[in-house]
Amino acid sequence: MSNFTVRLRSFAEKLKPVPTSRHNKHKVFVFKELANTEYVFLREDASRAPFQPSYTGPHKVIGRGDKTFTLLIKGKTVTVSIDRLKPAYILSDEEDLTSDSSPSDTPPSPTTYVAPKTTRSG
Repeated sequence: MSNFTVRLRSFAEKLKPVPTSRHNKHKVFVFKELANTEYVFLREDASRAPFQPSYTGPHKVIGRGDKTFTLLIKGKTVTVSIDRLKPAYILSDEEDLTSDSSPSDTPPSPTTYVAPKTTRSG
């Protein structure tokens, strides 16, 4: 054998494989509020017609797991991955919203009259 092939074989024997890397390690965003919310919206991954909403719901949460939730959808229990969920913020009927809409004792501020502007075209 030639000197070149001997050197090439010795070099190839010394090569070590490079450790592989996993490029698909992506973190999925999960809402913190999913831990204690009663209702959630469910993302539909099927293709949709134009102007169709991405999410359906709100759906009642029946049970929680590490990676899945059990929801009540159209009278049936369905297990769904948490990656497809987002919390629904629903106002309950018991909440007293009159504090925002209560009449105040202060009179309304006077409005000033602004004359309409007249343009060349009238």
